[in-house]
Amino acid sequence: MLFAPKTKDKVILMVSVQSSIIRATLVRTGKGKLPLIFFNCSKSIKQRDATDSNYLVKSAVNHIKDAMEEAAKEFHARRQSEDQSYPKTIAQVHYVLSSPWIASYARVIGKKYDRPTAITKKSIKELIGREREKYLSKDADNEEIAEEKIFDIRLNGYSIPQWDGKIANTLEIAFAASIVPKNVVERFREVALHTLHTSSIYFHSSLLLHHIGVQHLLPNKDSYALVHIHGELTDVVIVEKHTCVFFGSFPVGINTVIRAIANSLGVSLEVADSYLTIYTSGKIESDSQKKVAALLNDISEGWVAEYEKLLADSGYNDRLPATAMISSRIHEAFFATSYKNKYQSASIEPIASELLSQAVAFAPKAEQLRILGLYAIALNIIA
Repeated sequence: MLFAPKTKDKVILMVSVQSSIIRATLVRTGKGKLPLIFFNCSKSIKQRDATDSNYLVKSAVNHIKDAMEEAAKEFHARRQSEDQSYPKTIAQVHYVLSSPWIASYARVIGKKYDRPTAITKKSIKELIGREREKYLSKDADNEEIAEEKIFDIRLNGYSIPQWDGKIANTLEIAFAASIVPKNVVERFREVALHTLHTSSIYFHSSLLLHHIGVQHLLPNKDSYALVHIHGELTDVVIVEKHTCVFFGSFPVGINTVIRAIANSLGVSLEVADSYLTIYTSGKIESDSQKKVAALLNDISEGWVAEYEKLLADSGYNDRLPATAMISSRIHEAFFATSYKNKYQSASIEPIASELLSQAVAFAPKAEQLRILGLYAIALNIIA
């Protein structure tokens, strides 16, 4: 074609919903361009002594609405200052959910045929459909599948990328599924629809997007543990041979650690936070600081013990990958050191900012959080 039509850029809104914080992030994407993160804002969910699900949902919805309104205001301000080619609307909303908002499952399912059989898309859908009935059967009326991703299809025991129409005696499918309570989907969808007037609303597992982003940056890294610590929880995914084989979480996060320090020492949360910084720096000098260090050693060991229990309960404690990628908005070094102290042969490998910058860009005023960059990379691949 002599005059091919121009492919227009679009702006999407990522809404990361974690245990104690909401982050709204605007991303501009376009064919052949790096996704550009140009705005983000965050809202904290205050914890109560007796926090129930109704309070969490109501609080999250209110904060999502506030964050979306800020993002919309920024979008319209930019649109007025840019030229006519600037996108006219926020094209899509992508909710990126961490625990406790979403539950992800890894499955390997298979079928042995009586005779050599042609494998088709229908074969795959039927097999996954039967498995779907199993993990939805307990509370199917109150749950909704957010997404499903196939990692690997094996015919006669071998991974076959181009499997459609191939003849096989056995079929195996490694895939992951993410489930969200229907009331969460309905409330989150409603606030996006009313605030941004868009019906293009999608839900994703934060761990799954995290993995997809890492795989894009490190395609030769086939096995690792992804450990993401947020406010009240730690989320874990184990990857073997490029396939997510386990998802899980346990109830110890950044805020949990800081509260434990504050309660044990009778100090404010701000002081407890500073103690954690001093401990991680290794600058322990006074007797009082040594007392704090002893407490933090116990807290560190407690976090690792919860991690071990999670893996042991799921049968993965004896097959932990040699590499771990640990991420946290703050105090990442504390958790990385805690992990290394327990698993001394493990290699802790954070994603370098230089590597991240090859696949995503940040505007000067945008907060350059690695995890948001990985989400943007993943969405640019699958959206």
